[in-house]
Amino acid sequence: MLKVFYRKVGGDYRDVHYRLEDDETILLFLENFLREDSYRNFLMKYEAHEKKEAYRYIHTLKGVSLNLGFGDLFRISEEIANEFRSGFPELTVDQFVVLERRYNTVIEGIREVLQKVIDNKNNTVYNQFQQ
Repeated sequence: MLKVFYRKVGGDYRDVHYRLEDDETILLFLENFLREDSYRNFLMKYEAHEKKEAYRYIHTLKGVSLNLGFGDLFRISEEIANEFRSGFPELTVDQFVVLERRYNTVIEGIREVLQKVIDNKNNTVYNQFQQ
């Protein structure tokens, strides 16, 4: 289940598993990512032309994506963060579309994984009562 998720988000499950050591820890971090607000805050600060804050949020999203193995989201976040080095960037519509698509792929994938975990636990409990 996690291997499929990591393929979907352009990541490397084995690398993440090596760093975080077990699936339970990975699942905990994935669940926490659902509450992480760097993406939304980046969009708000970018729209408000608050360069320092917008950069801080996209840089945070880049780092979290790298640490959790979200390869595709990491790459677009890195591309955008690098553009801040020469001033406030005029990002293209394509960059925003790719960022949004990759972010949503991660969020939807996490929700699917967590739902499967819940379903598996419910099935286990149900099967125990049937015996």
